[in-house]
Amino acid sequence: MAGYSPYNAGKMALLKVCEQLDFETPDAKFFALGPGYVPTKIHKATLDAGWKNERIERGGGTSFEKIYDCLKWCISQPKEVIGGRNICVSDNYGPELTAKLSLHPSMYKLRRMEQ
Repeated sequence: MAGYSPYNAGKMALLKVCEQLDFETPDAKFFALGPGYVPTKIHKATLDAGWKNERIERGGGTSFEKIYDCLKWCISQPKEVIGGRNICVSDNYGPELTAKLSLHPSMYKLRRMEQ
């Protein structure tokens, strides 16, 4: 979306520093939680500008209850599963995701993957 370069660059920096801090700090776990679109005042500038955004146009948004539920799931995971990862509330979090993340240490991290 035009005009969001600083936002996106900041978001990528946050994800990378989260991953790095998790790696460097063995006694703490760091993860990023992406709530998705939440209809709060932070989106007012986008709404006022009339910029097209498919998530906003769909309406609704992520409920605070869903965000809190995902946050509790993330906190309950061991460092090996959640550490340094970017989890989105819209992900199907639960036992299946725990198993996938356990098997794939680079999944949901900001890094280049060689095939």
